[in-house]
Amino acid sequence: MAARGWRLTPAQTRLLGLYRERYAAILEWSGSLGSERNVLFARIGQLAALQAYLLAACDDDALAATGAIAEVFARELQNLTARTEQLDEKAGFENPGVAYQIRRPDLPAGADAFPFSLWLEPAGRRIGDRMQVTDVEGRPLGRLQFVVEKGGLRHYTGTMSRRAFAALSSRQVWIDYVTKTTFSTSWRKERLRLFLVPGLPPGLDTGYEYEALHGTAPETIRARFLRSLGRY
Repeated sequence: MAARGWRLTPAQTRLLGLYRERYAAILEWSGSLGSERNVLFARIGQLAALQAYLLAACDDDALAATGAIAEVFARELQNLTARTEQLDEKAGFENPGVAYQIRRPDLPAGADAFPFSLWLEPAGRRIGDRMQVTDVEGRPLGRLQFVVEKGGLRHYTGTMSRRAFAALSSRQVWIDYVTKTTFSTSWRKERLRLFLVPGLPPGLDTGYEYEALHGTAPETIRARFLRSLGRY
């Protein structure tokens, strides 16, 4: 960056510091892979989100969003420790994920509706065919419908409103769905917290979609996002 004469904004400087810190933590954890193994993949997803923010939408709002993401991942680590080391079966799941805003020049620019897609790893569970998308206050934003299961991932898609997403009070949406294990006779409710990584400047009128992958390969969607910005 010094050779190119680039200057970082305060938000970019802070995000770069967070990236270095969490990258170092992942390298340290990868040598042991004890009880942290299950949260390591989620940490890698968080690191990928930081990379995307640095390249695409690095401002004070992005910094606030990464702070919220960090809080959720910290709670998930606490829950994981309680479940695996203290055998607390009632310890919760924070279930964090990231959704990227991908440019789609083939979609109409002026329309209010845009597609929202989620690829979910079932991990041996049965998952319902319908999902409800809400904001953090619980107000409905739309629904996702199951499309196909391929490569060990279940694909859900739906249509959302630009105006509704522009009015969100935070860059977080909740996705509620039901799931049960192979031997269970009843369904249980689960909630996925998705943090939105925007790829378009505010007010830019062009076609786009939001796409998320929740599982162990977040780089798949991240690569599509960065390609859509010409940064990959």
